[in-house]
Amino acid sequence: MRGRAFTLLDVSWSTMRLASLGLGGLIVDRLGIEPLYWIGGSLLLLAGLLGLRVFGTTRFGQEAS
Repeated sequence: MRGRAFTLLDVSWSTMRLASLGLGGLIVDRLGIEPLYWIGGSLLLLAGLLGLRVFGTTRFGQEAS
C-alpha cells in the first residue's frame, strides 16, 4: 500500500510540474516574461504568509507536555 501512495504522489508531482511549464510558456508567449515573475513572486509570498499563519505558533524542537 505504501508503494502505491508514493507512486500517486510522484505521478501527481510530475503532472503538476509539466502543467506549470506549459502554463508558464503560455503566459510568456502572450504577456512576456515580467508578468510571469510577478505571478511567481506573488505565489511565493502567499505560500510564505500561509506557512507563517499555520506554523507561526508551533514550537519545533520542544517536547509536547
